[in-house]
Amino acid sequence: MPDQSIHEMKGSRKRVLVVDDSAVMRTLIQSILEQDPQFLVVGTASNGQEAIERIAELLPDLVTMDVEMPVMDGVSALQYIMAENPVPVIVLSTHTEEGTAIAFEALALGAADFFHKDKLFGESAERQSVEEFLMRCKAALGTRLFWRLRERWDGIGRTLRQMIGFMVDCYNKEASVTASLNRAIDKLSGLAITLKRDEAGNYYYAACSGSFTNRFGFLDSYLVGKRTDDLFTGDFLERLLELYRRAWSGEEYVSYELEWRGIAVQGILQPVKQDGRVVEVYGILIDLTEQKRLKDQVEYISNHDSLTGLPDRRQMPGAMEELAALGSPFAVLCINLDQFKLVTDTFGHEVGDRLLILVARRLKSFAREQSVLFRAGNDEFILLTLDTTIEAAEHLGTQILRSLRHPVRIDGHEIHMSSSIGICLCPDDLQQHENLLRYAHIAMTKAKEGGGNRCQSFEPSFHEQIQRRITIEHNLRKAIERKEFVLHYQPQIDTRTNRVIGLESLIRWESPEFGRISPAEFIPVAEESELIYLIGEWALREACHQNARWQEEGRFHVPIAVNLSSRQFYDQKLKEGIEAILTETGMDPQYLVLEITESMTMHVQKALSALRSLKSLGVHVAMDDFGTGYSSLAYLKEFPIDKLKIDQSFVKGIRHHPANASIVSAIISMAASLNLEIIAEGVETMEQLVFLGGQGCGVMQGYWFSHPLEANRVPDFIAKFNAGGNEWL
Repeated sequence: MPDQSIHEMKGSRKRVLVVDDSAVMRTLIQSILEQDPQFLVVGTASNGQEAIERIAELLPDLVTMDVEMPVMDGVSALQYIMAENPVPVIVLSTHTEEGTAIAFEALALGAADFFHKDKLFGESAERQSVEEFLMRCKAALGTRLFWRLRERWDGIGRTLRQMIGFMVDCYNKEASVTASLNRAIDKLSGLAITLKRDEAGNYYYAACSGSFTNRFGFLDSYLVGKRTDDLFTGDFLERLLELYRRAWSGEEYVSYELEWRGIAVQGILQPVKQDGRVVEVYGILIDLTEQKRLKDQVEYISNHDSLTGLPDRRQMPGAMEELAALGSPFAVLCINLDQFKLVTDTFGHEVGDRLLILVARRLKSFAREQSVLFRAGNDEFILLTLDTTIEAAEHLGTQILRSLRHPVRIDGHEIHMSSSIGICLCPDDLQQHENLLRYAHIAMTKAKEGGGNRCQSFEPSFHEQIQRRITIEHNLRKAIERKEFVLHYQPQIDTRTNRVIGLESLIRWESPEFGRISPAEFIPVAEESELIYLIGEWALREACHQNARWQEEGRFHVPIAVNLSSRQFYDQKLKEGIEAILTETGMDPQYLVLEITESMTMHVQKALSALRSLKSLGVHVAMDDFGTGYSSLAYLKEFPIDKLKIDQSFVKGIRHHPANASIVSAIISMAASLNLEIIAEGVETMEQLVFLGGQGCGVMQGYWFSHPLEANRVPDFIAKFNAGGNEWL
């Protein structure tokens, strides 16, 4: 029994690092690994360089490594890991000729194994493939953890067997030999007994020696002559008598573990025979109370998150089975922090850890008597709550959203948070509760795709949407190589002079497999997979090249705006990259406008530093979607920006929502007081145009003037518009 439990505990502690530049893929791989209680995903990394750093920090037993990643690919990372910090690595590749070739290269460099991701996540993925993957992960594992504890435990068993054998050998031997045995028993805080049976069949202790009895304040000699039922009662007595009867019947080496009054002992009994008949029984027991305490402590640590003290995800299936057995409906809430990686990239992992501790503390306030809170992963928590309806669960989720939105201060930094919450209610038949975690996670992913800071209940149609997302990500990599992206340009009109005074570049993806894919669908995928760096760099270079060509041809000289993602904005190499592109294309910096969203500036000091760095290049900066984010008006005047863009959601509601009209008027007035140019987005009606103009907003863009145009149509549009062809009046 003890060996089995230790083995299970040892297996559950196999620490795994998952490396993949796709957040979706990291989550899916983690969910597969943690279907097996032997694995515990202790961290993730999004590229090879980060993997090297995380290995040194987390000391995993196993690493799953994607091949194609930005910054540093999987093969390069593997080569470094094998040379500097060897650890078993399973390479995950695509099931293609190229992917297989890379996999074999990885094996030559020291990878423990490789596996095709397509078998796990493709349309034909089967349970058999998952089981094969888990089996190969186990085969690759080293035996680093818990073997010392196992050896120690096994060693205690060997010691007991050796000592009991020594006792039998000492039968009728010299007293000096017996004294040596007694000293050994004392050293182990144990007790040696000689057990006999009287004519009535009662067991009594004929001899005792050892320091174990000192724990009860009496000498070992106190036991001599005492019957077992003189000393013990109840269930403990019955268990003891059963062991003694087994030994007296002639069973060799009766081993046992017992606990009495909080004291844990391990013992062994061996019969002594004369003429084939048992005449007495020798026994040794050793005090294992401290070892058991350490074992329990190790088990607790292995089942609880060391940072927050919460139960970890491996305890969730058992907890869900217990809830399901109660027969009452329960809900699973999957809570994931939005843009947590941006926090760690900006302020460091230590601040990120402290933020997680504070988040856990807030979430604990929602884990009441019939709720259980778990930390499921890096920035993910699971709340199980009993006796609820979907409406009650959604209300609870809304309360959690509101709680997590309150900013926190860490080391002088004010950090604004939001979260995405997926909700799934246990089905009425309680037969599929094992799928609830997956469903809740899928719903959380949908909430995040919707912009985050929201709750989303699971719907069956989400399965197909998640599969499409994975397929889009797979094809997104190819799209960069195949040059499937194009830029369209939406004119920005100064309604006071009736001239085009700028262009906003908007990326489009023309996929051979899917046709035109909306940026609203593929940009969030690119953001999570870090492909956004490559796509963003391409868009910036293409826009600058195109504007430089128009200027060289003498067509027009207007600024061109390029949208930055949050990851690009906080990338320390962004300034260097923009400078290189401007030099390469020969475009004057004054004709480049970099658009950031208001929510990117929630980390004020870091945003100020990034903005000042960009402004030093001579470019212009516009704040997009103003009024929808977190920026503080107190800091807005400090930001070195040139333009504010009114979000189209406010413009659209001007007619039917008086509050929207008031907000728009306030933004225009504020921009004027700060000497910022104001641009209204999404102008689609004459009524909107007239209202905006009357409030003092002269620059606008939207379908009322023009849809985004292909590059070859832009010169003719500008020439015609500036010449007076402005039928929009």
